[in-house]
Amino acid sequence: MFDNGNDVLPGTYSLTVVINDHQIDGQRIIFKKTSNDKFEAVFSCDTLKNWGIAIE
Repeated sequence: MFDNGNDVLPGTYSLTVVINDHQIDGQRIIFKKTSNDKFEAVFSCDTLKNWGIAIE
């Protein structure tokens, strides 16, 4: 799994998120496997809006 450049296993992690130098501690981030055998973080629209990210 790590031979393909993946540095995280699928699952839910408590992480610190930094957006424009603003630190948001203790965020539960889900990582899921994609169709090309990579792992990506999954964010809901509500989570992104709460972080101040414009969703259109």
